[in-house]
Amino acid sequence: MTCRLNNRLDIRTFLLLIFCTIIWREASAQGDSLAPGFVFIDSINIDGNRKTSANLILRELEFVAGDSISVVELGTTLERNSLRLMNLGIFASAIINILTWDEQNRVTLQIRLQEGWYIFPVPLFELADRNFNVWWNEFNHSLRRVNYGIDLNWLNFTGQADLFKTKLQFGYSNKYELAYRHPNVNKNQTLGLQAAISYSRNHEVAYQTDGNKILFITDPEQWYIKRFRASTGLIWRPQIVYYPHVYK
Repeated sequence: MTCRLNNRLDIRTFLLLIFCTIIWREASAQGDSLAPGFVFIDSINIDGNRKTSANLILRELEFVAGDSISVVELGTTLERNSLRLMNLGIFASAIINILTWDEQNRVTLQIRLQEGWYIFPVPLFELADRNFNVWWNEFNHSLRRVNYGIDLNWLNFTGQADLFKTKLQFGYSNKYELAYRHPNVNKNQTLGLQAAISYSRNHEVAYQTDGNKILFITDPEQWYIKRFRASTGLIWRPQIVYYPHVYK
């Protein structure tokens, strides 16, 4: 009885070894070739990023080198990721094409970028009064009650899709502002930082309303109002695509 039981166990063990060997060979074969209907991203080339960091560009993509994409969804996936790059607001155009496609469904993707103009200076000219009629009639359209200066926005300041802003305003009211936003300050590119400071001052203070007119205390030699403001904050972006059910 014992001999028959051992024989049965040996036969089962032998069949199990054969089955495992077949499964292992199938898995090895699938590792060498892709499943039908999928392409394997062998590499990703980037062209046209004269200033922008390549790591920043790759961070915006839904895929990386080594991923597989369904052939059916390949076109829409590339188009969607092109729009993701455009949403950075620093490119005039962003197109993702297939550079090579071999017999084993291995593809090389090429990202063709055209960087836009990053520096936008905007001249400032505004009236210190409530509206044009007040300035023209009540203050005899005096140029002393005019503010002038420049508002500068510098996109992609260091090639990381960061933003530098400054505002210089002179004339009747002075205002000076500096602001900076960096979207990724850590290695994983999940944390960003923003900070701003501003200082303003004014020669006059409104103290009373007489009918439809505002009465001011004014002294060209003295700054009645001085304001200083500083702020800072963190930006958290853990992933590219947000899945609401993950955070419930």
